[in-house]
This record gives sequence, structure tokens and C-alpha cells, in this order.
Amino acid sequence: MADNHGRGRKFTRLRGALARITLIVSISVPGGCAKPFDPFQVPREDVRGRIRTIAMVPAYVPQSMMSLADTRATFEPFAKDRLESAGFQVIPSETWAELWQQAAADLGGVYDASTGEVDEERFLLVREAVYRTLESEYGAHAVLYLNVSLNDLYSTGSHVHFCGGSGKVYFPSGDSAEPDRFLAVTMVRAACISANLYDMEIRYLYGIRHALEIVETYARQTRAIRPEGERLKDPTQIERALEAIIGPLADGAGPSRPD
Repeated sequence: MADNHGRGRKFTRLRGALARITLIVSISVPGGCAKPFDPFQVPREDVRGRIRTIAMVPAYVPQSMMSLADTRATFEPFAKDRLESAGFQVIPSETWAELWQQAAADLGGVYDASTGEVDEERFLLVREAVYRTLESEYGAHAVLYLNVSLNDLYSTGSHVHFCGGSGKVYFPSGDSAEPDRFLAVTMVRAACISANLYDMEIRYLYGIRHALEIVETYARQTRAIRPEGERLKDPTQIERALEAIIGPLADGAGPSRPD
């Protein structure tokens, strides 16, 4: 049992690393900031013309922010309902999870027995098997990843612009260090959520991210950390962010804002 828990933690670290890599790719926008950001990496009419069924991957959030069960309950229902209301068929993330576990078991796992690290070749074989089954047995045309990442921003001031949104730096209510005192904040750690869509040949179709909340603030000798139990608890803020990343895909039109 202890070995299984260890492997689970390693897979979580791998999932987080992949999420960060995907996020970096998804926000690489050529040109100046005045150009409106278009999340579609191919002509959007091509996406809406040939993508009808989307398979969801279990949403990822760093464990310091939210448990796995809460993550899926918080982010996945909105995305599924929003896409279905726009005419897409959605394969729930439970299907991906089951297929992944089965494909990994068939190969004896994706971890090297001697090092405990992920075996890249077996990992890619498992992913290929999952994609193949989703396409052949479930009729999937694309796969959707939802990932929350933590991003460090420097010298922001007391009002932070990040991931297409903005907000005040975090300080707990009643803290003696009022945020307006800090015109030059050293660093903030901000949570953002991204949506990335790939076709069944793992070609990148769509990617966008949006602001969620400020998690930590560093200002001179002051450090304010949002308690774990208070993170990602504002349903209005979460719904606004989800609409920003799922709405353009559902409606087939990108938002008119710079990233």
C-alpha cells in the first residue's frame, strides 16, 4: 500500500510538470500586447467543424490548493455543462482515469522499478493507448485538459494584473500590514487556470488561461499566505475564470482582450 501511495505522489508531480509545460505553450502569443488574444491555434471554424465529442482529462490542481476530489467537483461540472449546452458531446474524466489505470496496468506501470522515476517510453505508450481507445470506442475527436498552476510575479504593486485578470494583493482581514502601504510588493504567487485542447493525434488546437486568485504576498519583511482551507472558495471568481477559458471554445469565438 505504501508503494502505491508513493507512486501516486510521483504521478501527481509528473502531472503537475506536464501541466506547467502545457501552460507555457498555451500562453505563447506572438506580437504586441495590443493584439487581441485568440486561443485557437488553428482556424476556429476547423475546430467547430470537425470536433463534436470531447474527452475530459481529470482536472489538475496543486495539492496545496485543493484535494483531488474537490478539484473535480469544483471545475469539471461547469466545463462539461458549458460544452454540452453548446452542442458538444462530453466524455467525463472518469473514463480517462479508468482507461489510464487499465493501460498502465497492462504495461506493468509507468515507473522504472530500479529508479522509481517515470519511464518516458511507457508513459507515452499508455497515453497513446488511452487516446486510441477514446477515439475508437467512445468516438472522441479531441481531449481537454484543465490545469491550475501557481505563478510567481515580481514588483507588482498592490494591484496585480495576471493571466488576463487582476486583483488586489492578498492580506488577511485585520492584518496590521494594510496592502495600501505597499506600493512596491516584492512578489506575489498567483493561481491561474488553463484549458488546452488537443485532437486525437495530439495536435494543439486551443489554449487559454485566466486569473483565479492571489495565494501569497511578499512585501518588504511581510509575508501573507492564504490558508489552505480558504483557497479557491469563491464560486463567483471560479465561474468567471471557467467562463473565460471554456466560453470561447463553446461559442467558437475568442475573447477580445490581450493576454
